[in-house]
Amino acid sequence: MSDIDLVGQWIDGLPKSALENCTPAAFQSLDQQITAMANDVRNLPNPADKPFIRYLNLTYVSNAGDCGITLDRQRYALWKTINSVSTNPTITIPQAIDKDETLYRIDIRDYNWDRPFDLNDDGVVDFNDGWLSLVAAAQPFAVEYTGDQADQLKADTQTAVPFMPVNAFVQAAEFGDEYYTLIGGKQNFNNFVSDVLKIDQQADIDADQVARAGFSGSGVSKQERSMLRFDQGTAGGYSLWVSLDFSGGSAINGTANDSIYQNPLNPLNLAGEAIFNLPNGLQGYYVSLRDGTRLNVAGTDVVVDPSQNNGIVTNGASCNSCHNAGIVSFGDKVRQYVIDNKFTFDSDTYQTVMDQFPDATTMQNLVDQDSAVHTNALIRAGLPKGTPDPVSRVYIDFQLADISTARVAGELNVTPDVLKNNLRLLDPTLQDLGNPDKGYIERPVLQNVFLNTVCALHLSDENTPVGCP
Repeated sequence: MSDIDLVGQWIDGLPKSALENCTPAAFQSLDQQITAMANDVRNLPNPADKPFIRYLNLTYVSNAGDCGITLDRQRYALWKTINSVSTNPTITIPQAIDKDETLYRIDIRDYNWDRPFDLNDDGVVDFNDGWLSLVAAAQPFAVEYTGDQADQLKADTQTAVPFMPVNAFVQAAEFGDEYYTLIGGKQNFNNFVSDVLKIDQQADIDADQVARAGFSGSGVSKQERSMLRFDQGTAGGYSLWVSLDFSGGSAINGTANDSIYQNPLNPLNLAGEAIFNLPNGLQGYYVSLRDGTRLNVAGTDVVVDPSQNNGIVTNGASCNSCHNAGIVSFGDKVRQYVIDNKFTFDSDTYQTVMDQFPDATTMQNLVDQDSAVHTNALIRAGLPKGTPDPVSRVYIDFQLADISTARVAGELNVTPDVLKNNLRLLDPTLQDLGNPDKGYIERPVLQNVFLNTVCALHLSDENTPVGCP
């Protein structure tokens, strides 16, 4: 069993043997898929909706012969991801348009993607809407096609690439500037908190309207960790949790390793992570430096992601795994430390700690209350209660897992036999797919030759790829 298989089992708790007996769906050719989407959008009752319609497909799974849990995991990843990168207060589950539920229709207005996208929050519009931004981030796996049905589909939706595979969508949406922009994130965390979440952190701290905790050995943070909980001003019952994390390496100006026990109220941290509620109740995530500058990944000297081989915490993808069930419970150690060492603190510090660091029962009630907001939203998004996180599993599988011949064929929209029988026409880097002793390639290999391979395999189709050499 590979390291990625073990990581995947760690994430979702589903051993490979747990696949129930199921019957794979019939193979759907690329022409069949495009025709189904073209017919679907053509027959919508309101023509005004057509320019906002897009499609996400799971045929790379079903055409590979997978079904049951494997296919459901991809569906759940779609439903969770698309609502986790939405700023609409209403959760909307994509609508299947085929009997096997492998082709899904979405309306970009349901997720507030019908707005200009400024990926760097610098005042420059990079894309006219969120879908265009996702298509760019999903390259080369989001392909434009031309042909009678493809051209009709493009004309109705008024976009060049009206569909893409779910795994490429998850990869694009759950990382970097794309993730931050989809959720309405600012370049600076402090600006995001004040302008979007409507929280005045310092005013709440001064008024003792904050719940704090501090502890060591969280399992993610490698050093001590200080936590602050604020009520979001944008919706009742929603919250913001901010962690202050400290470096295990060299200190910044001698202060980045400040002790939360010696300085419980204002420890000088190196970086931080935040969990907050999106308008629909699902959690959003933010990683930043002490000054608020947002980060796409966190330094491994500060925090680690145990689900990834390299340990790197990727904002968006990594957070989905650790916080699938909401806020992770913890035990505060600061309050009791200050009580035990009362005479080493001045009276103002001591009283503030007593006011802002609640007892264990009160804090756990806050954790449970806030976690329920997220888990209830997951249920509304279509995930059965207790479902292991599908997003990080699909993300890691796409990025790091070896891709079998059957799955490569599925992503290329051909059968495994067609792929193997035509390997002689394809790039030499794909030849391992025909080797019975190997039968897989790594993602970068497929990525480097994807468009050329799609071109070679679909040149005689009714609908052919655009941009072929």
